[in-house]
Amino acid sequence: MVVFSLILTDGNTKDIEIIAERTSAGKTEQAALAIATHCGFDFVKDRDVDVVQQVTVRDL
Repeated sequence: MVVFSLILTDGNTKDIEIIAERTSAGKTEQAALAIATHCGFDFVKDRDVDVVQQVTVRDL
């Protein structure tokens, strides 16, 4: 399971469940990293990715 947590300016956290992890094959995590990098947001993951995929904002 891939879950993203958005920490809002008021301190609240919104968790978003995206896709089953085996289905994403690392693409969802890389898409999140590309978006965070493009927007200048911090990106934290709770573990190493199993598969490295090259995904850019253009791919989205």
